[in-house]
Amino acid sequence: MSQRTYPGARVRFETDAAPPSTGYRSQALAAGGVLFTGGQIGAPYQRGAELRALAPTFEGQVDAALEHLAAVTWAAGAPLERVIELSAFTTVPEGERVVRERTKAFLGFEPALLNHVAVADCAMHGDVELDWAVALPGSDTAAATDALRPFMHGPPGEVIASGPFLVLNGAAASGADMEAQSEALVDGVLRALAPHGAGLQDVTKLTVYIQAFDIYPAFNDVTIRRFASIIPPTRSVIVAPEVTGDALVRVDVLATAPVTP
Repeated sequence: MSQRTYPGARVRFETDAAPPSTGYRSQALAAGGVLFTGGQIGAPYQRGAELRALAPTFEGQVDAALEHLAAVTWAAGAPLERVIELSAFTTVPEGERVVRERTKAFLGFEPALLNHVAVADCAMHGDVELDWAVALPGSDTAAATDALRPFMHGPPGEVIASGPFLVLNGAAASGADMEAQSEALVDGVLRALAPHGAGLQDVTKLTVYIQAFDIYPAFNDVTIRRFASIIPPTRSVIVAPEVTGDALVRVDVLATAPVTP
């Protein structure tokens, strides 16, 4: 596991034990001593099959999403007892409470960090999307937890250096349509990371808020073009007009800070 805990290493993990990525993203990515997973929704899944239907209850959707996250985590060789952060996006009242309860029942504990956002819609028109972060063996759990605290928090548009990571919350851009805004958004992220010696190849995790799912393909097409030659980040994509505001898309970005020789 030493190569996975080295701050400069980025290792991608994919498995058919969990639903495959539908957008241009990694199922899981290890960087800076932490394993980050892409978002998972609450549709029961059998290895190699298609997601056909959501679990009929919100509790069932949460449980299914947790099972998917566990499958990806095990495939990466990481232990569940080192889950340190959970990002939860829910559409129902009491969503945060239920996620906390079901996560504690599933893991046997509540992760040190739990970021919850009430959203308008999730993939397949589900009621929940979850992703989490796991401190890899050999890394300091407390230090990794502290390094992740600024993600999804803090002033928008400002890069925060935190441990082995760079955090850029609330990035958005102007443009006539989703494609134009997405291109401008990627360019803006590049400009923000450049003074820190980082680029797209260092982007590890994206939380993507969009105004509606019908414009999402344009964002995905842009990321395919811009990340084509590098390991794509993990990401969760949710519909949240309250978050996007006047923009069509807004993202929280976590990148791995380049290692100084």
